[in-house]
Amino acid sequence: MNQDFRYLIEDFCRQCGMDNPNRVLDGGTLIVNQVDFSLVHNEKLNPAAVIIYGDLGEFPPGCGATPYLNLLEANMGVDGEPVYALSYDTGRGVLTDRYPLNRKSASEQLREVLVHLAAKIVEWRKARVATGAQPGSASRGLPGLQASSLHPARSPKPILNGAISSGAPSIRQSADSSLIAARPMDERVTQLIQAFCTLAAPPDPALVVLGESVTVDGIMFWLTCKEQQGSPLLRVRCDFGELPGERLADACKTLLTMNWYLYNGIDPAFSICPKSARVLFEKSYSLETLTPNILHRTLTELAAKVGEWRLVHFLEPLPASRKYRPEWAKQQ
Repeated sequence: MNQDFRYLIEDFCRQCGMDNPNRVLDGGTLIVNQVDFSLVHNEKLNPAAVIIYGDLGEFPPGCGATPYLNLLEANMGVDGEPVYALSYDTGRGVLTDRYPLNRKSASEQLREVLVHLAAKIVEWRKARVATGAQPGSASRGLPGLQASSLHPARSPKPILNGAISSGAPSIRQSADSSLIAARPMDERVTQLIQAFCTLAAPPDPALVVLGESVTVDGIMFWLTCKEQQGSPLLRVRCDFGELPGERLADACKTLLTMNWYLYNGIDPAFSICPKSARVLFEKSYSLETLTPNILHRTLTELAAKVGEWRLVHFLEPLPASRKYRPEWAKQQ
């Protein structure tokens, strides 16, 4: 186990008057103002961060696609903000966030982060119950019961005034380019995009460097710069296309569940653009191992995944006869 993570959690438990830090270290549930959280550190997922999972609550039967659309819309354009997902294990809504992990990580600040996230989750619950907000409205909310835990078999413990306790262990467009915020481009990212353009051959490589889209196998991508703890990353945003006309709720739940798996403390993964109602996917890549050829291959593979989404929306296995074929392959 990472020693910085162990020290942070042990100090955090001392600050909160909790006598069993091992339960929290093993993924046990913390309850903050009637909201359940789990703190997880995964060296492979993100060695520099603790991933926080907060329980949004259950979705009542018959709620339709609206609450899931709300969560996906809320993920659009976030940068360093919490990301909404759906637990594969329980089907409950989850708010995911990260807390930087290093030798200077302060347990007091972690406590403040959890209290802030708990307030955000409570706000979502109340807004939905009070207003019944629809997707795209100023006040978005989530229908649901008061949360019990990420593990539904356990009963909650009462917490008051930001106090924290431990519970039982839990399981863990075309997109609108105007919504992509311009950001100063790191020189290494600029050089990578320029070299990539010699392979992808867009009509105007200079515009790609400025944040305009580039097409790979018929799929639109945007390449921009993002910083994570002072290190530049290449951020790739991809237009997955339209939502299905049928089984809309199932498709949205699938995307949110993939967010639960994919979230590493950096990217929102899947979101929906409120302006165009198209599905977007976002992922950031380290520059240490990324070359123009690897980037081109990565986008080609991602374009194939987009093709699968547009055929079956990840709701059923894709038969070999329906495997997505990019435009260049169809012409051969």
